[in-house]
Amino acid sequence: MRNIIKELERKNIHFTLVYYGKEDYGTFWDINSILENKEYFQDRFSTCKLHGIDSLHDYLDYLCLRKCVMLQEMIPAIKSDEDKQAFQDISNLAKEQYDCIGNGLIIQFINRHYEEIFAEKYHEYLLPHITLELITKFQGGINREVFTYLTQNYNYLLIYKFQDFQKKFEKEPELFEMLFHKKNLEEIQSLRFDTVLPVFVSIWNGSNARLKEIIYPIVETVISDMEELVKNMDLSDYRNVLILEKHFRYIYEFMMKIKHPKANTFRGYELDIETKIEEDIKIHGQSFTHELPVGEIVNYIKELQDWNVQMLSLTHDCKYENNVAEFISRFSHPSKGKQGIADMVSSNISSDNYFTHSHQQELDISASLGAATVFAIWHDKELFPDCLQWYNTFLAFISEQIGGGIELSEDLETLYIMLQPVILSDEIDKRNIAPLCYGAAMFICALTEKLLRTFYIHLVKDRVYVSLTSATLGTLLSSDNREMVNIFGKDHLKSLSFFFCTVGDKKIGMNYRNNLAHWIGLRNRDINSMLVAKLFFLYTDVINTIFWYFCKEGWAELEQ
Repeated sequence: MRNIIKELERKNIHFTLVYYGKEDYGTFWDINSILENKEYFQDRFSTCKLHGIDSLHDYLDYLCLRKCVMLQEMIPAIKSDEDKQAFQDISNLAKEQYDCIGNGLIIQFINRHYEEIFAEKYHEYLLPHITLELITKFQGGINREVFTYLTQNYNYLLIYKFQDFQKKFEKEPELFEMLFHKKNLEEIQSLRFDTVLPVFVSIWNGSNARLKEIIYPIVETVISDMEELVKNMDLSDYRNVLILEKHFRYIYEFMMKIKHPKANTFRGYELDIETKIEEDIKIHGQSFTHELPVGEIVNYIKELQDWNVQMLSLTHDCKYENNVAEFISRFSHPSKGKQGIADMVSSNISSDNYFTHSHQQELDISASLGAATVFAIWHDKELFPDCLQWYNTFLAFISEQIGGGIELSEDLETLYIMLQPVILSDEIDKRNIAPLCYGAAMFICALTEKLLRTFYIHLVKDRVYVSLTSATLGTLLSSDNREMVNIFGKDHLKSLSFFFCTVGDKKIGMNYRNNLAHWIGLRNRDINSMLVAKLFFLYTDVINTIFWYFCKEGWAELEQ
């Protein structure tokens, strides 16, 4: 078999050598290409045999066979039985030849022809990326000359695959040092901050002394370069400020992760940059607003006949299955993953595959809508007295179910006293209520934690002792907390954690509880009545979830 890739190109058959996995659209495109040209593939794999790898043409043909073998796992996804069988036959023919090419032949070919494999003319086939996968797999047999060549010409690929080559770099640290040519901010930026800096964090916090020695001067130079940039950049041009802020954010967060003492100085730079950005936004920025249908929501709640449903409807939606009601929190919807370009582009806002930018925005809109609804009810003279009674009754019911002399409704009286000057009196100067808002916000976080802790202890009281100091918001809202997951669900707990704490290795979230407690990441203007309303809405969500857990078995009788 010779030149199959070129033949495919001449026949205008679209087929890539890279296997992107089950979920990638390109994988289905490749399957479709094979099925539409099944006679060609069957004939080629039947009549042209690959016995060795002596040239780049052989190597390309081998990778084509390899791709067809890897695609076998996609056969169950093919709808037609006829197409399934045809694809299986083609894969079997490919596998028959693929299995004849031993790993030793692949290693020998890479060791002898690495410069040709990585030549620019083969980049269109993504040979560097595919070959690096093979080098990763067979790195024990790959010559040092190959790694030296890669450090000089494709250092970005090795850095991206650092975890795969970490053991080799630890044994041969001089190879790792060769990855960095200029060892300054400009080079780290060109290699991508989000690729290099996590590697540096891993090494800095790790145990390999030699690798630490290598990165230490690089880190110091990068920090010095960034400080020089901050001090000397012309900040009168708002475009310069925005570019600087993005790069500065990467370095500053990196410094905090490695606990670099210079981070204390950079905190001041951060405030200066944020102040400058805010000034520029006022001059050059545009305003984007969401119109929230608060009036319609309040009227809908008023029209509901059952006051239990009125309270639950603040945070939950009612669904019926087989004439059985189920109230589901609006925060329990799972993430849809990456949805569009907003989730694909780089941003200084931390995100991951679950808490994508779009999912974070959805959560924030839901919380803002809930806060606006709560705020409107607080100012509705007709509805507000009833609303107070709803909360008192729900908390009294929960206390009764938990037992042990717990009176959660008493906390509401204290909260009402704190809320009254914050959101019920229009006569108070808004600029002067920040301290009152802070107190109310902090107390609501404490009430939420107390309610969750009291409920959790009730769930496990007959099985395990729970220390009051160990049952913190972080552990109570953890998706590893099986008892809470059984009641709230993982997605619901993740949403609450996003607001009250942080989630995942990237510490994604608003972290309201700790930020308020330690006055971190907040400014005076952030402490306002709408923050209080948002936290109160989250508190309401927890109340309603626990209330529904206790009463759903008897809900049909309660409705009657």
